[in-house]
Amino acid sequence: MHWFFENTTDWFRATIQVNAIGSIGTIYFAERTIQELVKNETKMKSIEGFDPGKMRGLPILVGPTREGPYRLIDGATRCCNILRMPVATRPMEIDILLGVCPSVVTWHLWR
Repeated sequence: MHWFFENTTDWFRATIQVNAIGSIGTIYFAERTIQELVKNETKMKSIEGFDPGKMRGLPILVGPTREGPYRLIDGATRCCNILRMPVATRPMEIDILLGVCPSVVTWHLWR
């Protein structure tokens, strides 16, 4: 996160459709997308009785524009557990914190 305070970044509270979460890229994991993390139960364990309404803190996404592409920098466990919920019981969208930083594509962790 420190990198985003050293580089001009605008922060927004936003919402994202849950069905779009799986294709979002990751920063700190070998798995390239959140959907790949969902499949790796060893790395991202399921939380029994997970309730998105009781989440503490918002997942944090960053991107060069408000339109993306985005990468997840915090909230992988929360996002994975939401995607593991039965479709009938999971929310349609979730709140996120979105950092928009045009120079993020120069960050050594951006891929």
